[in-house]
Amino acid sequence: MTVRIAICGGGNVAHVLAGLLSQRKGLEIRVLTRKPDLWGESIRVLDDQNRSRTGRPHLISNQASEVISGADLVILALPAYARAAVLSMIAPHLTGNVWVGSLPGSGGFDWLAQKALRGASANVSIFGAQRVPHISRIIHYGSEVLGCAKKEGIAIAAIPRSRCSEIASILEDLLQMPVSCLNNFLEITLATSNPILHPARMYTLFHDYKRDRFWQESILFYEGWDDAASELLVRMDREVHDIFTHIPLDLSYILPLLEHYGVRNAQELTRKISGITSFKGIPTPMLETENGFVPDFQSRYFSEDIPFGLLIIKGVAAITGTPTPLIDTVLTWAQGMMNKEYIVDGKLEGKDIAETPIPQNAGIATTVDLVRQATL
Repeated sequence: MTVRIAICGGGNVAHVLAGLLSQRKGLEIRVLTRKPDLWGESIRVLDDQNRSRTGRPHLISNQASEVISGADLVILALPAYARAAVLSMIAPHLTGNVWVGSLPGSGGFDWLAQKALRGASANVSIFGAQRVPHISRIIHYGSEVLGCAKKEGIAIAAIPRSRCSEIASILEDLLQMPVSCLNNFLEITLATSNPILHPARMYTLFHDYKRDRFWQESILFYEGWDDAASELLVRMDREVHDIFTHIPLDLSYILPLLEHYGVRNAQELTRKISGITSFKGIPTPMLETENGFVPDFQSRYFSEDIPFGLLIIKGVAAITGTPTPLIDTVLTWAQGMMNKEYIVDGKLEGKDIAETPIPQNAGIATTVDLVRQATL
């Protein structure tokens, strides 16, 4: 029996999945991308040992009707800001009993997917992952990508929750790595990964940035990681965990970051992060000008990690009545760099807040609402 899998996206994770899954027997891999003409017939995936595997997707198209119809499993490997449009695009073409999920599933994906797919004629179940399954980087768009699997595997949540073990088993076979079930979707929404990691580093690098300042070369994001970034990251992580104490759910799968990295303090965290082999060579988002390099405040470290990450955490904090002074400081600085207004005096009252996926904009106003939504 052939399993039909639709991968939506054209970024790093989509490339890895398209290459690895399409070389497996019994799978029909289709890719929905805006730029099908830039993809080759095959995708080569290299790992950190320079070993390679090559797959040939069955179909690469920008037509949802071609890619989605008849799919058993639909995987969104997209920036968070693109999910709403893609979900609306694919909804009319979903058929039968189908899983729709996102890698990762952060950014309020469950709230968004339930709203977007509510009118679909198919019997849709939803899943999301706490983190992506691979550390990946495109080498040549449409043909070659670096993809290093996370040896510890990934953790997922599902709606309905009772079917989580079913989709975990499917994904474990597909991804060839351990896949475990989280307690609830809030363990994805509030996971302390990129939504606090990227902003913490960007803030410590550029919080005193002036428009007439330039760098002669781009800064290495991880290899140049310093104690100031680690200290801010640890303190922001503590604020997130303070939120947990006001939510009557088991959120134990979100470990404190020091525990997650297996270190005791900020200084050890610096050594750990700066020494991760797979992160070597990754630059800080910067733009090259005729006078030198400047920060890129339109990069995904801002456009994704602020409105679809840190701001959602702030939204949950507001619902639970949890003070987050450091998160507020970083958000206030970041929104200024982005020419946006999300929070005013620590409150979610900025003129641009309506365009964000905070829980309040999904109709979630109380802790009871949060719990109910997370445990469907």
